[in-house]
Amino acid sequence: MGWLGKYWAPSTTVAGLFLTGLYIYLQLLQWRKHGDDYLPLAAVIIVTAILWVVLIVATIRNWRDARRAAQQKEKNKELNDYNNQLVGKLALKQEEIAEMEKRYEGNIEALKYQHAKVIRDARTVVINSARWGIGGPYSGDVTSLLQFYLTRVEGLTASSEIFGDAHHPGEPKFLEVKFVCPCSAVEKRHVFRENEVIDFEALCR
Repeated sequence: MGWLGKYWAPSTTVAGLFLTGLYIYLQLLQWRKHGDDYLPLAAVIIVTAILWVVLIVATIRNWRDARRAAQQKEKNKELNDYNNQLVGKLALKQEEIAEMEKRYEGNIEALKYQHAKVIRDARTVVINSARWGIGGPYSGDVTSLLQFYLTRVEGLTASSEIFGDAHHPGEPKFLEVKFVCPCSAVEKRHVFRENEVIDFEALCR
């Protein structure tokens, strides 16, 4: 049944040709026996032959079109399968990317923080030492105090209000600082007189 369903057009054509040939052969035998005129028979044969030629041509074209349609259907199926494979692979890649983003999200944030810290440190003056007083052994270390106020007070001055006046009150004092400018490895030294504005930007230009 499957074979007949697939090749019904050629099978029908062959069977029709066989039956037509058998019919014409029997008619010839009948008319030859009675001695009838063959002209009507010839006309019938010619018309039948023409019809069969048309039918055969139509059958061949139909069979060829059906074959092309089957081939195109197979190609479409292959394209659909390939497209489904690509969609599946794309979905898998998207899941992998999302998983990687989730996995490395913390690392990315840490790298951003380190990058921002490097940039911030590159723009910051590094205080190696700072001493406040009247000089020599009478000056005390105020390095941590200076670092603390530099990031919190604008227009910071070298004054007793900031660094204290417990030793030698009333005497003029100064702030001796050793520092490194941003993007530099050279240590500089500067003395800020009392009440002088501590401006490292001007010193590092």
